[in-house]
Amino acid sequence: MTVVEAADLFVAALRGRYTPLNTIKAYASDLRRFAGAMPPDLATLDAAAIRAFLDGDAADAATRRRRYAALCSLYHWLVRQEIVDVNPMERVDRVATVSLVWHTEHLWEAVAELARRGQMVPEEVWSHITPLHWEQVHLVGRYQFNERDTGAGLRPLRRREG
Repeated sequence: MTVVEAADLFVAALRGRYTPLNTIKAYASDLRRFAGAMPPDLATLDAAAIRAFLDGDAADAATRRRRYAALCSLYHWLVRQEIVDVNPMERVDRVATVSLVWHTEHLWEAVAELARRGQMVPEEVWSHITPLHWEQVHLVGRYQFNERDTGAGLRPLRRREG
């Protein structure tokens, strides 16, 4: 079976389950993009090929997460329909968002700045540091920044008074 045939069968099944139309359209688009980037034979695809597809995606974070979800749903359905024996998505890590990478880079810059000042971050503090507590990260998945170009690829750290 080809990737295109598998994707078409899955999208048809979504229509039969009364899946919201927007979800069907988005998944169909994502799966067409996936099928166009992969070898045609479904049996030849493995976790490495899928990971390469997802890692090479330059779309925004929400789109990357949706494409990951579409592929998870597709392969879960393919296993249930006994079209494939193994779900390669079980070996593909969740899509890391650009924001998480961006925040991690800035977190290490902040730690380095504190170290330059002679202030070390205690080990017990690390388990409490999370982007969810930062003012520019919202739980709905939207991020808000006032970026200034530093020339080094990172914006200057905001220093709080007090």
